[in-house]
Amino acid sequence: MINSTDAAIFKIGSFTMRPIESSDLNALAEIWADPEVTRFLPSRGVAIPR
Repeated sequence: MINSTDAAIFKIGSFTMRPIESSDLNALAEIWADPEVTRFLPSRGVAIPR
């Protein structure tokens, strides 16, 4: 198991990439409900349910 202190966080300029957290669920659900986003995912334009 990886503790949050062990997880890699990458920063390049103003861009920060970190592991997904449970607090990200609402934002991800909104993104994955957009057919323009999901058309590039294996679901091929079908919304991914929460």
